[in-house]
Amino acid sequence: ERAAHYTRIPPGTYTFRVLASSPDGVWNETGDALTVTLRPFFWQTGWFLGAAILGLAVLGAAAYNLRVSSLRAHRRELEAQVEERTRDLVAETARSEAARAEAERARAEAEQQKEIAEEADRFKSEILGIAAHDLKTPLQTIIGYGDLMTEQPGSAGEYAGYTGQAARRMVDIINRLLESDAVEKGRLPVTPDTVDVGRLALAMAGTLQPQADAKLQRIRTTVDEGCLVQGDEAWLRQVLANLLGNAIKYSPQKRPVYLAVRRAGDKILIEVRDEGPGLTEADKGKLFGKFQRLSARPTGGESSTGLGLSIVKQLVELHSGRVWAESDGPGAGS
Repeated sequence: ERAAHYTRIPPGTYTFRVLASSPDGVWNETGDALTVTLRPFFWQTGWFLGAAILGLAVLGAAAYNLRVSSLRAHRRELEAQVEERTRDLVAETARSEAARAEAERARAEAEQQKEIAEEADRFKSEILGIAAHDLKTPLQTIIGYGDLMTEQPGSAGEYAGYTGQAARRMVDIINRLLESDAVEKGRLPVTPDTVDVGRLALAMAGTLQPQADAKLQRIRTTVDEGCLVQGDEAWLRQVLANLLGNAIKYSPQKRPVYLAVRRAGDKILIEVRDEGPGLTEADKGKLFGKFQRLSARPTGGESSTGLGLSIVKQLVELHSGRVWAESDGPGAGS
């Protein structure tokens, strides 16, 4: 046949080669070639996949925030009703014997309202878990296909790389939301053991040094010997990772980050110091809250979920510790 048919060819650049022979069976071994470029359909492009991820993320975040805001408002209303009913109960009890029946009814209603508020909180946790599960599965699929597409030449592979980064970012946000909720509910498994915080700090500094190298920074460590505490090493490692990661993120290029572990009486003090943009008084007031935005911004264009320091505070308090921030003001580091 003088025709060749190919189906289901992925977008890309291909070379079609042909060899032919004379009627006498003499073959032309050189042949001829034709270069063909197949452009992707719009649904095969990186920008379309990125737009789909962004749309999914925006819709998921909007639905979650709307539902959580509604639950919180309802819970505040119910708690206010409980407080009001409790005050009514005290007043009614003090007035007369005849009012006790009414007071008992009010107390029962207050207990019912409290149960409704607790149920609303449980429902919020269930919604969070369902949303996280339903979002993580397609995001992991997108990451897998994005990794495969990065091998394509030209802009398609570049856009696929951006797509994979965005999907991984969404998975990280979901994981942090789940961790934060687990800490709040006291569901984190804590396995106490004797932990050498100095050794752990040196290990974390080595782990995060490549991240600092990207900004030409050095992590300078000062560690006392024998800084032992009773705690869960995995969660203490996460505390150090968050604090060091923040210092690297907010420090300018070529500026060092300092990590010190030393004895302070009968306690162990872990100090992370940077020469970054510093903190205002307003920043200090909301530093350890959820989804807080500070006056300072990461110096290398890094992103932030607004959950890292909130989780740090909860994990430190879970170990009967205390965490705080000090800064002389904007431009003075922290």
